[in-house]
Amino acid sequence: FEKTFLSQLDALFILDANNPPKILDCNPSATRVFGYSRKEMRGRPTDFLHVDKNTRQKFQEHLYPAIAKQGFFHLPEFRMKRNDGTVFPTEHTAVSLENNQGERIGWVSVIRDISERKRAEDALREREHYFRSLLFNMHEDILVIDRDHRVTDVNNTLQVATGLKYEEVIGRHC
Repeated sequence: FEKTFLSQLDALFILDANNPPKILDCNPSATRVFGYSRKEMRGRPTDFLHVDKNTRQKFQEHLYPAIAKQGFFHLPEFRMKRNDGTVFPTEHTAVSLENNQGERIGWVSVIRDISERKRAEDALREREHYFRSLLFNMHEDILVIDRDHRVTDVNNTLQVATGLKYEEVIGRHC
């Protein structure tokens, strides 16, 4: 368990069952992601990792029902705060730790920094917007085809020239 805990690239936290929970332990990735030393994080309530009290409360509003319903919690995107005050996007997975009587005694929380993924998604959206602007502002007839030679997009100029509607052209073979 210890080797697995220490070697994970995602931030891992072992938390107690308090509300808010206190950090019992964290892995080296947690120190890298959040910018605090292990010593600075251990024993502290998790409030300092959240953007503010309201976001922590919203997190918990989703956490407890999800744990009760499915036994784990997954939040694909949630903003957290680093030691330097930087707010960044994360992905969360949490599961409760229970004793032999089924009582919650703590949590395991896995936090993935998704900053790079979000930058890549934003860049892709920007390129898509640029491409669509070019496509629809050109005065030449333009159609876009995929590898299977099916039409995936056309501009208005082509629709006017052919008299075909967008829906009639999309998906056709060239």
